[in-house]
Amino acid sequence: MFDCDIKHLIGEVKRHPVLWDSKHPDYNHRQPKLLAWEEVTMNLFVESLNWSNYEKFGKVKDVQKKWENIKDMYTKEVKYEKKVEEGHAQPRKRKYPYSHLLDFLISPKIKKRSNKPNEEQEKNGEGN
Repeated sequence: MFDCDIKHLIGEVKRHPVLWDSKHPDYNHRQPKLLAWEEVTMNLFVESLNWSNYEKFGKVKDVQKKWENIKDMYTKEVKYEKKVEEGHAQPRKRKYPYSHLLDFLISPKIKKRSNKPNEEQEKNGEGN
């Protein structure tokens, strides 16, 4: 059974851009990513020093799967929020609880782009 603090996991992944930043030079290289996942896993579990290689491999896979689930939920939340902004969906009563912690996954280019339509509308007089 996988049991760790989600906020701690998010923080550990954030500290390793090779795992999430597609512009990182080692993003497409397997070995640096594997080493980063091992470090993330070791930092999440105190008892990791006593693990055999087999146990460590299993825990790394568990952590990777948990991260994929977290990231997928965040992606769905971001897409839903975009639909809400466009008026195609109703706002949810509760947002994904870790959204604010995962905002580092949105590239700066996308963040800037989301502000530009408002600026362009104001220039064209559409904002009034």
